[in-house]
Amino acid sequence: MKKYYFIESALEKHCGTKTLCHTVYTTSVLLCGGIGIGLISMYFGAADFLLEMFFSYFNNFYTPLLNILPVVLLIFLLYFITNRVWLSFSLTSVLLLGMSLTNYYKILLRDDPFLPVDLTLFAEANTIMERYTVTLNWKIVIALLCCLFIAVLLFFFARQRIKSGKGRLIGIVAVLLCSTVIYPTLYTSETLYNKTENLALISQWSETEQYISRGFVYPFLYAIHSSFEKPPEGYDEKKAASTLAGYDYDDIPDQERVAVFAVMCEAFNDFSQFDDLTFADNIYAPYHELEAKSYRGHLITNIFGGGTVDTEWCFLTGFSSYRLFRSNTNSYVRYFDEQGYYTEGGHPSYEWFYNRVNVNRYLGFEDYYFYENRFETEDGSMMGDDLFFADMQKRYETFRADSAQPYFSFNVTYQNHGPYSETETFYDRDYIVNDGYSDKAMHVMNNYFAGIENTVTNICATADYLDPLDEPAVLIIFGDHNPWMGDASYVYREAGIDLDFSSDQGFYNYYETPYLIYANNAAKKALGNDFVGQGEDISPCFLMNELFEQAGWSGNEFMKLSGEMKTVTPLLHTTGLFVQNSVLSDRLKEADAAFYNIYLHAQYYWRKNFRETP
Repeated sequence: MKKYYFIESALEKHCGTKTLCHTVYTTSVLLCGGIGIGLISMYFGAADFLLEMFFSYFNNFYTPLLNILPVVLLIFLLYFITNRVWLSFSLTSVLLLGMSLTNYYKILLRDDPFLPVDLTLFAEANTIMERYTVTLNWKIVIALLCCLFIAVLLFFFARQRIKSGKGRLIGIVAVLLCSTVIYPTLYTSETLYNKTENLALISQWSETEQYISRGFVYPFLYAIHSSFEKPPEGYDEKKAASTLAGYDYDDIPDQERVAVFAVMCEAFNDFSQFDDLTFADNIYAPYHELEAKSYRGHLITNIFGGGTVDTEWCFLTGFSSYRLFRSNTNSYVRYFDEQGYYTEGGHPSYEWFYNRVNVNRYLGFEDYYFYENRFETEDGSMMGDDLFFADMQKRYETFRADSAQPYFSFNVTYQNHGPYSETETFYDRDYIVNDGYSDKAMHVMNNYFAGIENTVTNICATADYLDPLDEPAVLIIFGDHNPWMGDASYVYREAGIDLDFSSDQGFYNYYETPYLIYANNAAKKALGNDFVGQGEDISPCFLMNELFEQAGWSGNEFMKLSGEMKTVTPLLHTTGLFVQNSVLSDRLKEADAAFYNIYLHAQYYWRKNFRETP
């Protein structure tokens, strides 16, 4: 208990009293501890940029202040609550290092930062991490050991406590009051957020890198504010409702209610487009043959390497950006329901993943199948494409045997989900000609392209299955995002694939995936269209518009509004980019910008005001 008296004695000469000495000493220790933890959090917030990015934070006064201030407040709050310096430091360290390292690994493995919304998906995050090999490098080990060592020192040399319960209560209230003033003033300010812009080392178009460029604590707290959807500026509910009311709701003619099969393929892209990548065999040849007989184009997704549901839900709802749905929502699935379709689908992963078991019900699916209720294999693994595509056909045949009802099936594959092994190739041949790639890169590419070859085979087999059917049927195939290709995308770099956002080509390479719409002969006859041709490069929210346009269907009010928006710009990207006259731009013409504003207001109204099916 007296081991720190030599420190007190030195301080008492300057402080005058033991009480004041305790206060100065404790305050100094807590302040230094909070700053130290905040700095460690900033260091790991820099992700794979590390020291270079870390030092760049100090070029702007606001960035270190906004990252460290909350940590200091937290350590003081915990001290007032626990009345123990070492415990408040330990708890703050555990919380901040835990979150910072989660963010660090999530960015490295999935190019996706740790956001407040991830706290609601803890079980998913835990399961995801089980599939990756997470190693503690020497920097992390040193940080953890330093925090442990300091906690031990504080246990022996900072044992003073606040004797007055009233004093502790005043401290708690003071910290909480300070926080309630600081948060809405500093951490929800878009103006201040813009002042912390730090573009020297990053691409301004990458949301992940924008996050990294501001540390960790600050962008995390800022994201809390942005996680709650706000209406567009100047939103007027009556005007938004009136906008949608200006469009008619049209039914699909009875004779045109063809079966629709949609398959979103995990991490699917056509890498044969990249000249620097040489394939040992043309694994995409069958897909190209199918493309020639289809209406095809490219999606410009909002995501890379993960975040599958962004593409999925934008397609199913027509919304230009997605939210984690928590209640019944207007969607294109519900439009098919209203048109008498049976709506179902499958995904051979867990039902709780992205809360799909509930969200798919909110979107209007009558039935949806997952790993738990249909797709568990004999060895307990996720079902691959051979079995999954066959099951899609089986589900259709089972339903058709008992019903003449129109049919809509939306399916999400799991095969080709990263990560791909860097230590061994699981197949007996090389899919890529080795032009000097590292062993790790070769393993990753061979494992990925082996899965893609099989996916292509099953896509084409599905088209062959539909061809002889008497029932008109349309097949939609699209990729959700580009694949994860190693930490910090090193495989792309070795393969010479440009992911530099400073160029248009880099932007497209990063976000582009293919789509095609294929119709069997019966559907071509029923709909009066051959479903062949080159489509636009579009956002996922417009893919259902493409189907409806090819089928000659008009759709509901929102579909028609969305179709008009698509003629203004086929790209509505979360980076704020548009396409006009085939050129990427961060702004629209004045008249088009005015219509875009109307569209955003109507979309917000449509998303928030669920319309019960008659």
